[in-house]
Amino acid sequence: MLELPDGRPQFSTSQLSASEAFEAWASAISAALIPISTEPYSGTEFFGEATGLIDRPDVRMSAITASPSTMWRADHHIGASSEQYITANIVVDGIMRLRYGDDRSELRPGSLIVIDSLNRIHVDAPTPHSFLTVMVPREHIAESIGVGDRAMVEPLVLTDELARLTSGYLCDVAMLAPSEHHRAAKVIDAAADLLAQSISIALGERDILDPASDVVARRRVLDYVHANFRDPELTIERLAHDCHISKRTLYRLVGSEQVSGPSGLLRSVRVDHACRLLRSAPTVDIAAIACACGFGSARQFYRAFHSHMQMTPGEYRASAAAGRP
Repeated sequence: MLELPDGRPQFSTSQLSASEAFEAWASAISAALIPISTEPYSGTEFFGEATGLIDRPDVRMSAITASPSTMWRADHHIGASSEQYITANIVVDGIMRLRYGDDRSELRPGSLIVIDSLNRIHVDAPTPHSFLTVMVPREHIAESIGVGDRAMVEPLVLTDELARLTSGYLCDVAMLAPSEHHRAAKVIDAAADLLAQSISIALGERDILDPASDVVARRRVLDYVHANFRDPELTIERLAHDCHISKRTLYRLVGSEQVSGPSGLLRSVRVDHACRLLRSAPTVDIAAIACACGFGSARQFYRAFHSHMQMTPGEYRASAAAGRP
């Protein structure tokens, strides 16, 4: 069993009645990790213990010990998650059987499995088991290895020397006494970078990243811009935040466009709408059109329009009235 120093936040079912134990455990394990469902093996007296080890912005660690049970994560759990993580789970004791789609993996002590919190998974633990779970914000991992916000399509099971080296470091960090956390902050934070590099090395030429997620994210950005371009307070920061992606990913998603990134995309959508208004409403004041298209001032509108159309709004309106393209 993983021996842990005293003084850690801990939840245990040892003081609860049999009727209370599992319901309390199901809530505690979702709070300690990410939202999941769990069920005990029938005919066994259930015991569970969760110990919080590390809680820093870029890395969280917990130790979990439980009697035979199953755990699974489905779409409704994913939808209920306010934060997204890449989790590394190191089996310390017992056997855990992972099911993902049609794939099966048996995990034994020393196995390291990396799971995206967006994955639907099922884990069956037919024996008493212990594992260390390390949670890193998925944005940190994605940006560290240069894959943006694309989701991992399948869990990554590591059992080689790389897994042993990574697991050893993570377990050593987990063993640090709470009194050492401040002094060892850089050592703890390095665990997130080590995990990112281990994932990068393990991937190699394997393509377990879903390119379709980029298409979905890009569509979400375009839809958001078209729905909100009239707001003069719309910023790149708000666009990224409301689309649930980082600014770096936002620039990558639209950086290949001829509109020159998110600012260019927003400007292009606003100017295109201005062109429609200049054609369909020939008597409306140009300053009013600038305001209706989300430009902060008439001067900003003139500058953006001329840059995009190579003519002024007035020239464009006259050209449209004369029937010229």
